[in-house]
Amino acid sequence: MGAALAAFLGSCALLQFVLPEPHVDGFSQKLDFLREHGRDTDTIFIGSSRFYRGISPRVFDEEMTALGRPTHSFNFGLDAMMLPESAYVLDRVLAQKLPHLQWVFMELDDLHLKPWPAHRGTQRLLYWHDWERTKNLLSKSGDWSEKEKLKRHLARAWELREFIKLHLKEFLRRATNVGAGATLAADRLDPSAQDQPALGPDHDGFGPARSSLPPRQRASYRNDIAQAARAPVGHAADRYAEKVWKDCAARVRDHGATLVFIVPPAFPIRSVRFAKEASAPGPVLAFADLHRYPELYRTQMRSDPDHLNEQGAKIFTRLVAEKFAGEVADKRIP
Repeated sequence: MGAALAAFLGSCALLQFVLPEPHVDGFSQKLDFLREHGRDTDTIFIGSSRFYRGISPRVFDEEMTALGRPTHSFNFGLDAMMLPESAYVLDRVLAQKLPHLQWVFMELDDLHLKPWPAHRGTQRLLYWHDWERTKNLLSKSGDWSEKEKLKRHLARAWELREFIKLHLKEFLRRATNVGAGATLAADRLDPSAQDQPALGPDHDGFGPARSSLPPRQRASYRNDIAQAARAPVGHAADRYAEKVWKDCAARVRDHGATLVFIVPPAFPIRSVRFAKEASAPGPVLAFADLHRYPELYRTQMRSDPDHLNEQGAKIFTRLVAEKFAGEVADKRIP
């Protein structure tokens, strides 16, 4: 019985070398684009919907050219992409060996044990569960001090155990290909998992949000903003995230490029930083600051409380270019 099970699992594992790479909506389109058209790309943005909806490579390149530092950038942002998925995406981008890559911008974040609910049972959760990503999650979940912190943020303490089991299950499914057919079928049958216009109107990975904050939300948003201005929230990235970020920075350096972190103007405000600025693995461009960047938090700049609309994205992108050129590029490039 044991020998038969081992043979079955071994056969399933071998399938990953025979079957075509599974399609992951958003990720696959963007990676294919880089494979075909990324030769001239020198700048990559990797982050969540706050990047995907908030940073326009066309505007960034125009601004950098005007500032005397021309770039050719691409937005690899994906909706609901958190660490460690973003670290996996970075590895896949670096594996393309883009010959002119100089800069990689990533959204500074904590290491998230809780997966995005809509990703459960789909390729989007499965595809990044290699051993390195799973090991990092298990290390954090096995730390007693981290457990106590996590429990305070979970509705029920037993959820922590459920998340650990979930990540182990996804790792084993990915490693053995057991159940891959069911996952593919679920992706095909779920309307929300169908192909999205991942490359955007300019074919640079940027998907602008054309809508504005609905009138019924504006009063509540203004009130929340006023309260946040009196009590800004900020915290240092946990030590497990910091280790992942240091590994990411080293890999980017090995490819002859530099990793730069961005803290986008999300709401509720989450101003993440490194515990010790002197030992940070890369420069940090922080925009989660109501007092320094009030224009990014105006109601007319938001599509919803957490995301910029197209107008806000243009302003944010220009600010990113200006801050990057003044604080990073001009100091690091002769």
